[in-house]
Amino acid sequence: MVLRLVGRPKRERTIDRVNYKIDSGIRALFKEFIQIKRMSEGVAVEKLMLQGMAIDRLINRNDELTYQSIEKEIENIWIGLSQEEIDNN
Repeated sequence: MVLRLVGRPKRERTIDRVNYKIDSGIRALFKEFIQIKRMSEGVAVEKLMLQGMAIDRLINRNDELTYQSIEKEIENIWIGLSQEEIDNN
């Protein structure tokens, strides 16, 4: 018999389970998005939330919106979240 681990590895960061309702048109767009990007729903929600936060921060600072600036800001947000988690433990 061969023993194999299946599924996604446990996350280091904690997660909260939520139920939410989304307009059916938005839900259809979201499903299309996750199929194109080949992401799971959870990963896609995280990615879109981080992108939205990054764009808002860049706009508030009157910084140029480029793919690179958005990705750099996402990295900064992620580092900040990780640091908060370390500080809270």
